Amino acid sequence: MKHVIEAFSVLFVMILNLFLCMTVLTASADAAAAKRFTADVVAEIENSNFNSRVVESCRIRAEKSGYELAVIPGNYGKQKLARVRLTYSYRLPLLALEAHKTTEAVAR
Repeated sequence: MKHVIEAFSVLFVMILNLFLCMTVLTASADAAAAKRFTADVVAEIENSNFNSRVVESCRIRAEKSGYELAVIPGNYGKQKLARVRLTYSYRLPLLALEAHKTTEAVAR
């Protein structure tokens, strides 16, 4: 009887470990997708020469994707710049953890 309980205990821990690893992989994939989205927004803003309509459409698209996008325009000498800040949720539901992370980039 002792071996049966040990076997089921080990099996339970392994299944729990499997679900925990899947949760971490999913969260990492979500973070990578947010960083890719930021890079796409920066490229779009740069290609449009900082067009306000393009910036607004990027904000709407970010909102639909569950992100919060802030584009802060500025100048560096005669060069136009914009700081792009994307806030996304980093969730680990199995551990009941949720954090809001931010990724930033500069459009030139």
